[in-house]
Amino acid sequence: MESGEPIGLKHFKPIEPLGSGDTGSVHLVELCGTDQHFAMKAMDKSIMLNRNKVHRACAEREILEMLDHPFLPALYASFQTKTHICLITDYYPGGELFMLLDRQQTKVLKEDAARFYAAEVVVALEYLHCQGIIYRDLKPENVLLQRGGHVSLTDFDLSCLTS
Repeated sequence: MESGEPIGLKHFKPIEPLGSGDTGSVHLVELCGTDQHFAMKAMDKSIMLNRNKVHRACAEREILEMLDHPFLPALYASFQTKTHICLITDYYPGGELFMLLDRQQTKVLKEDAARFYAAEVVVALEYLHCQGIIYRDLKPENVLLQRGGHVSLTDFDLSCLTS
């Protein structure tokens, strides 16, 4: 990448899809020329326009730009293509808490594990609250697991700022 050149889609190599949602999809990508992996949320502009959800993408980007917490993703870049708005954030290789729950024979976590994850989620929510952010999509699919086992909340498109 040339110095001073705006970052864009051409700077990332797609690895695999991670999931899809209401207005787009999330992909594991690699920054070209490195071994660094990121999550790229690609939101379809036409779907967002047709469903009057452009404000949600703008709010999500604004919120992600504010975050500086170990249990929340960092926003590294945002850019647009002709068809999509893209957000580049941390990639969490542990996957969703939902999948961890699903892999349990009883579909339930042991009490100490549940206490650990719940405590980290509460700490993340407390930080968001102190920043004036209302997080409105808490569910096991939106609690991701970092490489070291800690949580990270994701999916801020329903969130809003109180100030």
